Amino acid sequence: MKFVKSLLVLLVIFMTISCSSDDDATAQEQFELNTTNFAGTYQLTSYERNIRETETFNGANVTADISITGDTFTNAQYTFNQNGSFSTSGSYRETKVTRVSGNDPQTESTIINLDSNGSYILNDETSGITITNAAEGGISSGRVTNFTENGFIIMLDESRVDGDSSYESETILRFER
Repeated sequence: MKFVKSLLVLLVIFMTISCSSDDDATAQEQFELNTTNFAGTYQLTSYERNIRETETFNGANVTADISITGDTFTNAQYTFNQNGSFSTSGSYRETKVTRVSGNDPQTESTIINLDSNGSYILNDETSGITITNAAEGGISSGRVTNFTENGFIIMLDESRVDGDSSYESETILRFER
């Protein structure tokens, strides 16, 4: 009798594990990164940007490291529509700390008002995203990571060299539904 009970308990455990892995596969299919699942209104909950600029003056390199952090998000919303358009509203505080070779760090805070619109293109296969801001005409390309029904992260990387100067930037934006 003990053997039958043990076998029954093992069977119940096995069935529970089997069903939960099926549920996980179904959940992943439902939140596949595509324009339909991506469309929606999200709250911006975190903003971080790190920039390194290097200039050469008279043979000497001068480097500026800039760290920008967002906080105090007030209805900071991004709405991504299925037709590839987006809009923003709300505000947040941005704190920028600039460190230039050999100098003390300089800190400044600014309130950023979000009031823009534009378009986006989502590449389902590479998780890439290209965002075009209509007012500024700027184009940013990056990737979407950690995409779930509750939110995602956009990572934007930029790098350029122009004569005696170079620029590198990494931006991380976190969104929640």
